[in-house]
Amino acid sequence: MLHYFRETLRVPDSQIVTLFDERATREAIIAAFKQLSADTDIQPGSPILIYYAGHGTTMLTPLEWKNGSKMTQAIVPYDCCTVLNPAKPNDKVQPIPDRTLGALLHKIAGTVITPTSNTAPPKDATGKGNNITVIFDCCHSGSGTREPERAERGVVLKDWQMPSELDNDIVKGVPEHRASLAVAATENAGTQSHILLAACAPDERAQEFRKGSAAYGAFTQALLVTLRDAVTAQITYRQLHQRLPVIAGQSPQCEGSNAGRILFNYCTPNQAFDIHRVSKRGANYILHADSAIHNIPSDTIFDVYASPDLVEKPLAKMIVHSLGDSESVMQLWQPIVSSTVSSSPDALPQDSLSLPSVFRQEDIPDECHAVQSTFPDQDRLTLYIPSDVAMLEPLRLDIERDLKSSVKVVGDETQAHLSLALIDGMVEYRTMDQLLKSNGLERLNRKTAPSAVAVLQVLRAAVRFFRFLHRKSPNAHLRRVLELKYLELAESDELSLNDLSYIYKPIDDKNLIVNGTVKVRADGKTAYGLTLHNKAKVGLYIALFYFDCGSLAIREHYARNVEDKNVAKAMPNLAGESILALGHSDSGIGYTERYFLPDERDLDVGIFKLFVSTWPVDVAAVAQPSPFEADPVPKDVLLRQIEQRARETVKLWDSLQFAVIQKRASVNEQ
Repeated sequence: MLHYFRETLRVPDSQIVTLFDERATREAIIAAFKQLSADTDIQPGSPILIYYAGHGTTMLTPLEWKNGSKMTQAIVPYDCCTVLNPAKPNDKVQPIPDRTLGALLHKIAGTVITPTSNTAPPKDATGKGNNITVIFDCCHSGSGTREPERAERGVVLKDWQMPSELDNDIVKGVPEHRASLAVAATENAGTQSHILLAACAPDERAQEFRKGSAAYGAFTQALLVTLRDAVTAQITYRQLHQRLPVIAGQSPQCEGSNAGRILFNYCTPNQAFDIHRVSKRGANYILHADSAIHNIPSDTIFDVYASPDLVEKPLAKMIVHSLGDSESVMQLWQPIVSSTVSSSPDALPQDSLSLPSVFRQEDIPDECHAVQSTFPDQDRLTLYIPSDVAMLEPLRLDIERDLKSSVKVVGDETQAHLSLALIDGMVEYRTMDQLLKSNGLERLNRKTAPSAVAVLQVLRAAVRFFRFLHRKSPNAHLRRVLELKYLELAESDELSLNDLSYIYKPIDDKNLIVNGTVKVRADGKTAYGLTLHNKAKVGLYIALFYFDCGSLAIREHYARNVEDKNVAKAMPNLAGESILALGHSDSGIGYTERYFLPDERDLDVGIFKLFVSTWPVDVAAVAQPSPFEADPVPKDVLLRQIEQRARETVKLWDSLQFAVIQKRASVNEQ
């Protein structure tokens, strides 16, 4: 890996810090992380890469941490287990838990603005930014046995007790925007400060191969082969993960909110459509997409591409023949001339959509990618365009041509999600959706020019926004075992020794959610957080999103961002019979929310939506940027699978949501 940094990436030695063997002590590793924060030569936004090859382990989580997981993963420094005080045999050098590593990374990144677009950024925001890549070639457990040619990068620390106050001076220094780093896909993954490439899933063991005195990690070697074959400036982290060769006994992981970025770069490909993996199995082609969350019925049609980059024309069209929960069988589809079904996904340019005149199975590779091109009626955006406004009439033709499969123009304004109006030469988007209107939102926060490019961009975002906002399970089983509380917070008297900041705790146990609604003070001062209580004995897979109704942005609040080729190795991120605190207490994860309103608005509405399931539901396509914003928000979210049991858990999914109405505080309330 060091050779790759020097020779391929051309990183000068003056910008590389190495800690080998006896130099890789606990103190030295933590100091190296802190030095990245202090280094004035590293400018905000500069790429930072951290690589660790060594042992990992897992230990019981101290009850005081309340992070929703019974086990905590850690890396094992060279001097781990060394007795510090002979008079106290239990006073030993500790492993470095993911909680500590996550806090250190957040401090390197600096202020990470909360996903709620109305949250005011701190005036003293500092840091290097979140262009941070972390590569871990280790595992969280192992037998410790070694064969001459093959070994495992994991150790067992039998009956090891981690003190609850471990590294409090580090963790408490991240009072509002804290998360845990995943050593090998932990339950607490889901962060915006960095992207993690990990060697294996939680219950797997990273392998290494020996040649003489040298050891080579199987994951590192696979990663290097893929990196050297790729064009760094054109491949995303997610695409890199998908192209890794198969490693026997290991399922490499890719985690992080920004996994859709180009490698080592602060940019995200502008893709307004969802791409699903397709693989050949025997004589069939399998679509890897969760039909429940994505609402994919039988007979849905997809355009199929050879590459996830979608830079070439589609190879063919396929239709869903046999529907499954997470895998569906597809067959080649011959288009019918008289069909009213649109032949193109809405987000792709028209001149790239010509298909072969004859679809041949031999033209389709064993691994390919699909983009949905037809949608059920309930997933289509309904739009009202007044017929008496001449300047809006050309837009009706553009929508009929380019968005026919996903947008339906209606003649009754009350039946629409959105209604267009022309105000002072600009297009205003009025909200007719009953959920938004009932909470007081009358229009989107911005207007656009009446051009097809500007309006269609907003409508594409609106299609996905309302599709996921209104997605509901046909049953309500899981909400009976999951308690969701929204709480007002206050600074506690627990002081961080690192930067003299205080952690936040609930002022009381009063749940602010009343009949599915929370009314908050948008004063930029009052703090809020969430608590999730899983009353079931089995683990659940959760992803929490904030739907910003005024901007059409969908922002990840807490989720498990892992792309896992082997979903059987995935783990839940909310353990059974556990409580997860987001943005408060000593959990170290989630966001502490404060709300504010711009001067021109007195009210705004957002909706928190929690997706929860008993199996790994892929909701990677949910998050999206606002069509009014230049800086996109990556959209990579993947929920994890529960561990295997003797009795198979029933496959259930559900969603819970509540609206947040933000009103300007009166003088008396301030």
